[in-house]
Amino acid sequence: HASAHASTHMPVNKRAREEPEEESIEKRLVNLIVRIGDRSIADLNSHLRGLAAALTAELPTSRTLIYDTILDCVRGLQPKAPIYGALCGLLAANPQGEPDGVVAADIVAQLGRELQEALDVHATFSIRAFCRFAIELANARVASVDSALALLETLLAVTAEPGVLPARAEWFACVVLDSLALGGEVFTRDAPERSAALLGAVRAYAATRGADALSAPALLLPYGGATRPGEVTEHFDALFALVEALSSDSYHWRSSLLLAPSRSFASELAALEPLPLPTVSVPAHTRGCTYPCLRRLRLCSEPAADGDGDAAMGDDGGGGGGGGGGGLGLVDRTLMEEYAWLLVSQFEESHKDAAKLLHGLAENLAIDACEPLVETLLSMLLLLPAPRHRQTYYACLLLDISRLLTPAPRMLVRAVNTLYASLDRLDAELAIRLADWLSFHISHFGFNLEPFEASWAPRLSPGGAAGAADAADAADDAAAAGSPRAELPHDAFVRHILDKCLRLAYLERLQKGLPAPFVSHLPPQPAGAAAWGAVDPSAVAEPGSMQAKSVSLLNRLRSRAEQADVLDWLQREVPPAELQTLVVHSLLDAGAKSVSHLERLLDKFNWLVAAAAQDGPARARVVGAVAAYWRTSPHMTWLVLSKLVRRELVDPQALVGWLCSAPERRRLAWPSTWEGLHLLFERSLSHFKSVEGELKAEEDKYAEYVEMIGGEEEGSTSAAGQRLETKRAISERARREKKELFANFFAGVCGAFDDHAKAAAAAGAPVETAWWSAAIGHAVGLCRRHIAEYSLSSVEAVVEVDELAAAVQRSVFERLREVSAWQL
Repeated sequence: HASAHASTHMPVNKRAREEPEEESIEKRLVNLIVRIGDRSIADLNSHLRGLAAALTAELPTSRTLIYDTILDCVRGLQPKAPIYGALCGLLAANPQGEPDGVVAADIVAQLGRELQEALDVHATFSIRAFCRFAIELANARVASVDSALALLETLLAVTAEPGVLPARAEWFACVVLDSLALGGEVFTRDAPERSAALLGAVRAYAATRGADALSAPALLLPYGGATRPGEVTEHFDALFALVEALSSDSYHWRSSLLLAPSRSFASELAALEPLPLPTVSVPAHTRGCTYPCLRRLRLCSEPAADGDGDAAMGDDGGGGGGGGGGGLGLVDRTLMEEYAWLLVSQFEESHKDAAKLLHGLAENLAIDACEPLVETLLSMLLLLPAPRHRQTYYACLLLDISRLLTPAPRMLVRAVNTLYASLDRLDAELAIRLADWLSFHISHFGFNLEPFEASWAPRLSPGGAAGAADAADAADDAAAAGSPRAELPHDAFVRHILDKCLRLAYLERLQKGLPAPFVSHLPPQPAGAAAWGAVDPSAVAEPGSMQAKSVSLLNRLRSRAEQADVLDWLQREVPPAELQTLVVHSLLDAGAKSVSHLERLLDKFNWLVAAAAQDGPARARVVGAVAAYWRTSPHMTWLVLSKLVRRELVDPQALVGWLCSAPERRRLAWPSTWEGLHLLFERSLSHFKSVEGELKAEEDKYAEYVEMIGGEEEGSTSAAGQRLETKRAISERARREKKELFANFFAGVCGAFDDHAKAAAAAGAPVETAWWSAAIGHAVGLCRRHIAEYSLSSVEAVVEVDELAAAVQRSVFERLREVSAWQL
């Protein structure tokens, strides 16, 4: 946002002095509109009057700028919708030279266009913002109450669509509930029968969801099917409870956190003739549409009983809030959580701006908002199937909040301990996400894990746990192939945190001050291990040994021998069974100084790796050679593999095939494995979307070309037609590669799970071992995240799902079908 104007005592630089007067006026208008209500709620009414007078004077010359800025603020600063609704009411009520009704008509018409466009493109946050604004226009008598209720009836009708997706129905019901919270007082006063009917329809929809039922599929809940009542509050349930409380005799639709400045200007707005809002239509659902929600994790404490702890309610429209202090009641807590979610969702580009807005909002409303803010941010970070924004955004925001709000660190410790205590039930992907965030967070506070020692240590296995899977050596492979093993969830969680910390600091730095119970879980310093072992620089390698061949190979590369000569030497001197190990370990050893050094070697000698990876089995052996070299550091294994995939030296199919092979499938329980696989899938899907975008742009260019020449050329032999065909071929190839990626992944992991389940059944052993729970959880988590990118029915045909063990069908495909039926 535009910064506040400097005082007259501040120096003005030359560029500012040369700024055109018209541009300076425009910036000032934008700044005034954006910042209204940011300072003191107590002075809001006088500020609104002053701003309305200033904008009215500028309407003849800056009408479009003023309207566009107001709507931009409505979209980006949704908690301030009541302020902008009242501002529009004052503009319409005091036209000063404008014909009566023109300002109101302009605003209502533009809102109608913007809302319909948002509905057409499924811009969910814009839809919600403009609906909130429509209600506030009704509160300010700019729009009619009947047309506002008609809008909400149209949205609620989505819940009755034939075959409506539950996620779609709940999202539109949430928009209606949010709007009812804002307009309930005016609706019940001016249209009591119609508003009562609407509220009754909402209650009827709520009844269809079942009492105390978590309507979302188990795979979208943080603790899966083991989620307990009170641990999670669905978005609809939170808003429904809010509206029920507000409509009761205890509140009469009023709360100090529900700003209602229009109430203070009732006498000025009484002369307005409300206008009907334009009728809108809701397009049908299409694949790819998402319905973002806030699934609230209850990690710190339960809200106070209804009415207890709520800030004092004032009848003053823009009046100040109640005092601070803990124990927010249901209404205030829900409103604060909602405001935080709306603001955080709109400010991904600047976590500092988002943190300042959250802090300023809590101060302005005069409440102790630390607990709801912490829970809301963690809920957004740990949302399934995926957070709306990058994880680093939420991580930085939590860091900012920890520095702005004194109680925040204590709240975070309490929340983390709550999740840690339930790790045996927590979704596998969320456990990794939580560890990733926490390692980042503590890195800014000296890697201090002491606040967690008392709660964590009792749940850790003595001595670091039998089966520190990420550090297992090759001698364990034979046993692991028959019965894959994995660490218990608490041990794996602590080890993963320390592994992530080790990437951010030296081992000695982490060891200093690390609580004693965690020391045994600290991974070793990453170190490669060539197949020929440690090399004594003073010793001469035995002729014919692999070490001697490595020295000879590296000497040829350093002396810039011709590629053909090097490849000819390899063919003559190196047995095929040794080729991949020799090439890979030699390059990794030579590039062990740093990652950047290895990057340069791979770029320079990619032809050498390509020669060693000419077919599928050879590429799988290259992958195995990388893993053998970095046997004590799975993170480095995946770092190198990702670089090989990016250079197309190894394909994802070979990687998945190697990973799911009997000797290696124990890795399916390791967090590092899934960290690498998630990056692999994200890069592949990003490439596909980029190709699709290029194709769409080329199709648009070709359509313009055809229109310019008055019709398509026969045979499409033009340069434009050829470019389009090239893009289509590239797109088709990318589409095929994406389909193969998912098909091979499902086939590989389901084959591994099927072998395990059938072997366990034959031996009379339990199927659900620690390995099974971790591997299934991670695999299903990846499939859940990208469920819109593949056809589940096609995948089921590829893996012949009916032939799989019942445990695999139940744990993988039945759960994914529930998610698909919920949101696709």
